[in-house]
Amino acid sequence: MNILKLDKLTDEMMNLSFKDFYNFIEIALNKELSELFQVQSIREMSSLSSVTVNQLTHILTLEITDLIDLKKSLGYMTSHGVFHLRLGHQQLLERLLSLVQAKNTSSVNNRVVSNNFIENDIYVKLTELLKHQASNLSNVHNFSILVPWIINIFQNMTTTKNRYNYDVHIQQFALLIFILGGRNCYEFLRLNLSGSLPHISSVHVIGFSSDADARYLRAMRLCSRFFATLPNFNIFKHNDSYHVKIPKQWSWFFMEEKQILSFMQDGVHIATKFRNRLLSKTAKMKIGSYSVDIQDVFDLIELESKVEHNLIKCDVDPKDRQNFTSCLRISSENVLNLLKKNEKATGTYVYLSLLRLIIIGFIERSTTIQERLLHVWTVVFTCRFWFSWIQYLELKDNRNSSATLSDLKKNTFITKPTFWCIEINAHSLLFVILLVINNKLPIDALNTFTFNSQICENTFRIARSLSGAFSSNTSFSVKSFLKRCEKISIINSIKNRGGQIGDYQFYFPQHHKNHKDTINYSIGHVNELNLTENDIEIIIKNAFEAAQKYVAMVNMTQFLEKKNIYTLSGLNTFTKTILNKSLSKIIDYTVDNNSSDEDSDEENCSDENDVSNVLNNEEQLSPNNTDDEEEGNTLATDVPDTAQKKFNGCRIYDKINPQQSKKYFRIRMGSSYKFIHKQTACWLLTTDKQRSSSDRLLRVQQ
Repeated sequence: MNILKLDKLTDEMMNLSFKDFYNFIEIALNKELSELFQVQSIREMSSLSSVTVNQLTHILTLEITDLIDLKKSLGYMTSHGVFHLRLGHQQLLERLLSLVQAKNTSSVNNRVVSNNFIENDIYVKLTELLKHQASNLSNVHNFSILVPWIINIFQNMTTTKNRYNYDVHIQQFALLIFILGGRNCYEFLRLNLSGSLPHISSVHVIGFSSDADARYLRAMRLCSRFFATLPNFNIFKHNDSYHVKIPKQWSWFFMEEKQILSFMQDGVHIATKFRNRLLSKTAKMKIGSYSVDIQDVFDLIELESKVEHNLIKCDVDPKDRQNFTSCLRISSENVLNLLKKNEKATGTYVYLSLLRLIIIGFIERSTTIQERLLHVWTVVFTCRFWFSWIQYLELKDNRNSSATLSDLKKNTFITKPTFWCIEINAHSLLFVILLVINNKLPIDALNTFTFNSQICENTFRIARSLSGAFSSNTSFSVKSFLKRCEKISIINSIKNRGGQIGDYQFYFPQHHKNHKDTINYSIGHVNELNLTENDIEIIIKNAFEAAQKYVAMVNMTQFLEKKNIYTLSGLNTFTKTILNKSLSKIIDYTVDNNSSDEDSDEENCSDENDVSNVLNNEEQLSPNNTDDEEEGNTLATDVPDTAQKKFNGCRIYDKINPQQSKKYFRIRMGSSYKFIHKQTACWLLTTDKQRSSSDRLLRVQQ
């Protein structure tokens, strides 16, 4: 074998070492050069990639007695003691070293090409997998996050760490891992899966919500300067406030243009307070020519069929103050239609209609932003009409005391905390909409149905669960709790989009007792906002006209026109003047955070945060949710007649499957025969519920 005739070295040659290496050198080069490699202790072919000819022969320039014979065979010495390598040996060494370096360079290039090919091949296969997954999905928005996550990892592997890039899907996924798994879990994954997860950024809190408690309401009015002032406290010392330019013609908007936070009162608590005022024994509410009396609802329960109104006695029980299901039932369309037929119950009809608008505007998920704005401000203008009318109301009292007359006027209207809650929520809703229009807040801020305190106990449990696997401390400071609430708000923000980020879907763990349809976070989430200031003015105008229709029902129009408060500008000017009085406006001269305020709600109720969200809970809303029973079939003739033809929520049919005949009764309703399910029959004959109250104090008494 002649090294000069070799074009390249094979992989087998490059792996030669020790005896095999020396034998190859002796055959390909010569025996003397093989001895030189042994003298230099070069034992492997691969080690020659960084060696030069001068380095190999340098030892021959030294005066070493043992190398005299090797020097004579490889070269010659001059009279001055300088060693010269023979030309033939030099060519052999140079050829060998060049072949080794060429082989090494080729291996590196092949490895780079191979890596690029593997990456491209993996990327192509992942893309094909993504397309295959999309073709097999009925919903194109249910892609797994796994594929884009792996693609993102491979893209980051080709760059340095300071140039890692993560798309929005991976950022949201990283936030969820950090919040649900904790810092230790997140850091473990981030450090061991290079390029897979980014660092977590901080979150800025833009608003707070409370349960309509009078003390929190007072604090929120002071911070928002809503008919309240803090002369000795600068709330704008930090540059983190929000400013919105309010048009001058918006005389109906009372909130200041500059705010540090957005405040919302819990819609469920507002609804229950609205209901409790109707059930109050001290309140004698009157609106126009009509009284607002719970007796009108009692008459429906006693005189009308339960199929018509779907009410039970517990719905009008004043002791159960946190019964939100009752709010839904007494303000249902069936109840409102029955009350509308009764001329004497017009006041109650208007009052419960406002309750229905509160539920639709503040609580229901399916309400659009335009409808939410319309319903909320309809309630605001109606309450302003009612409030203005009461200021001129003349009441007769034998004691003729101004304080007593003032109390009598209060008893004819909703409580002041409820009135303030409605006003603040309506203004905050519009303020948030304006911030979104001006691109100062994200579109998620419009999901105002999540701005409530009903989940406070669940939030506290979740906050405790965020302690991490290596922490046994379940208690934390207020600052720590607020930070954990920020993390929970991120999860809620993602859940508000139904776990949807682009075309990819996130799935969250769920308790086994919660049905998969019960918690549907994707219902009613806002994706875009197509509103302008002109559109808002049109909505407000429609809301004001709707409020005028309500006051016209109770014969209040003529009186309001006489007092020049029937127009939009007249009503708002009068209302603002009354609210600016000393009895309504709050002035707080405190200079620190300590307060001994002892204000309480006029309703004197303990607002326990134990009300569950029952809008999507079919177990509470539907009477026919238990297991079917297999019993005999009976013909009933004593079912009260009804004019209804459709029975939503009730299993009453004209025809049934013969195989299910044992589960139904055959009844006569008027001149026709129908089939009623046995569960529905039991519900129809039930006048009370066997469920514990939502109020914990009342549950203990029970």
